Amino acid sequence: MSTCEALRSMVCMISRLVLWLPVILVHMLVFWSQWVFNNVISDRIFREPQNQLFILVLCNLVLILMMWSYWRTIMTRVKSIPTDFKLDALELRSLMDEETVPESVSVRKLPIKTRNSEGGLKFCTRCRGLKPDRAHHCSICGTCVLKMDHHCPWVNNCVGFHNYKFFCLFLFWTMVYITILVATSLKWFLLFIKGGDLDIGDEGLTMEAISLPLLFIIAIVFGFSVSALGFFHTYLTLRNKTTIDSFRDENFVKPTKRGWDLGWRDNFKSVFGKKPLYWLIPVPSKTGDGVNFPVLTNMNEQILLKASETLLEELEELV
Repeated sequence: MSTCEALRSMVCMISRLVLWLPVILVHMLVFWSQWVFNNVISDRIFREPQNQLFILVLCNLVLILMMWSYWRTIMTRVKSIPTDFKLDALELRSLMDEETVPESVSVRKLPIKTRNSEGGLKFCTRCRGLKPDRAHHCSICGTCVLKMDHHCPWVNNCVGFHNYKFFCLFLFWTMVYITILVATSLKWFLLFIKGGDLDIGDEGLTMEAISLPLLFIIAIVFGFSVSALGFFHTYLTLRNKTTIDSFRDENFVKPTKRGWDLGWRDNFKSVFGKKPLYWLIPVPSKTGDGVNFPVLTNMNEQILLKASETLLEELEELV
């Protein structure tokens, strides 16, 4: 191996390690905050054993759900576009140079309802394929991502069709976890700024005593940012939008004022599924395949779609 190749390999390895630093930081903050809660807060607030056991079980259960959702968001790998959307060299060159749709592509009858700004099919030269609706190429992941929302450095992964539910649950359980931390550390933060007794005993101002107001400050800072992000993605979910959708208008083949919006109930179920039992736990329950998205162009189509979904649900119950 030449010196240039070895240097290039080292730079690539270092860059990959750097991408994991935000993930490592999140784990450090979470484990430190839980240590403070389990070993400092629970002993000082809840003197009675039964109350202490209850709050410990509650907080650790929320922690498990939060980290479970976080790890599912990280570990769910980005899947490439289906093979039906792939293009050979001649088909790709035809789209790039002549801006015409080859007959071999037209006969596939792909479920593409949008076009680019010039009215042509959207395609990716790097992935050598047509872009399904709502798919976008991520330069960091190096592939097209189905129903891409954004690339999140805090999970070192793209958030899209396959892990969007896990990401939303991570935000939700993080807000619950931070609420518990803020509520239980507020008393010591107020005592700290007033110069009151922190109940530190004869050992002086120990690390345990300092960690209480510090935990409150860090929880408040992250709480505001996570809450803002959580409310934003709640809005996006109920409107059936992604972050990218919210910043650009789609060019539909058949004009529609509603876009991808199916009504807030159906929008919610498209991400979290139809069974409430699975809504708050990070297991796959979404609907659809990531390439075919229903569009309501008028009220008649909306009524027909609702009726067909109701019929399918009744058939599923019978089976």
